[in-house]
Amino acid sequence: GPRGCRSALLFLTTNTSKLLLNTTIFTKYFPAILKLVAYHPRTVAAEVLPILPAMVGPTTFVELFHTLLDLPLTAALMEQHDRISTTVDVSTSGSASGPGVAAAAGGGAGAGAE
Repeated sequence: GPRGCRSALLFLTTNTSKLLLNTTIFTKYFPAILKLVAYHPRTVAAEVLPILPAMVGPTTFVELFHTLLDLPLTAALMEQHDRISTTVDVSTSGSASGPGVAAAAGGGAGAGAE
């Protein structure tokens, strides 16, 4: 959740200089770091700003630029997906039929086939 994201970003922010000297974590994993922001934009966006310059490199600046441009749309789509998933989970939780129930009960495809 947001607490784990915040902890990871706090670690990266606190140790930025050591990580830049000894690893390529920022240039290698910037898509994953930015996904944390996309999943929890309201709670962790401020934590990523100090480490954003560490993600820029000669081989990453174009991809990073495009990823940053797509970030608002990605965050909005993820938020909408979560909202729809929550609505579907709530509306089907009282139902005793459907593919999710059959799979959970062991009646899904491939059950018992060995």
